[in-house]
Amino acid sequence: MGKTEIESFLSYLAEKCQVSASTQKQALNAIVFLYKRVLFIPVDQTLEPVRARKQRRIPVVLSQQETQAVLYNLQGTYRLMASLMYGGGLRLMECIRLRVKEIDFSRGKLYIHMAKGGKERATLLPKSIRDELVLQLHSTDQAEGFGTVYIPPALLRIIPVQQHRTLLAISLPIAKPVH
Repeated sequence: MGKTEIESFLSYLAEKCQVSASTQKQALNAIVFLYKRVLFIPVDQTLEPVRARKQRRIPVVLSQQETQAVLYNLQGTYRLMASLMYGGGLRLMECIRLRVKEIDFSRGKLYIHMAKGGKERATLLPKSIRDELVLQLHSTDQAEGFGTVYIPPALLRIIPVQQHRTLLAISLPIAKPVH
């Protein structure tokens, strides 16, 4: 078997058997391995068989109603992450690697570092999840012993204690209090 026979076999696989491109490549690699490693016959010439076509697939895109249904059925952190990904156009690993310091609530932006291709970019922080994100971050701070602030007595007379603590803690979280 020479170059023409190998090419005709690989072309037969593509045209008559209609195998995928990866199957044709695997057959080519198997023949080259057989010739070089088992039969010790070099295959020096470039093989040019008829190539199997790679199948083009149309991407599946959810409608807006389908996406809302998916988000509605998620809860907690998963819902928050999915909403960030959908509303801000984040990829999965960008969402997982997102840090608090990369969220700009005042400008409504997310700053993504080391995005696809090692690039940096800014995207929008969805308005629909800002409050939920703030509460999630605040509850995490409180669970870890952060998120409380000193309230001056004069301010206590003006604003109710619980409301003031929450507002200040959201905007100015500090380290764990030392007792």
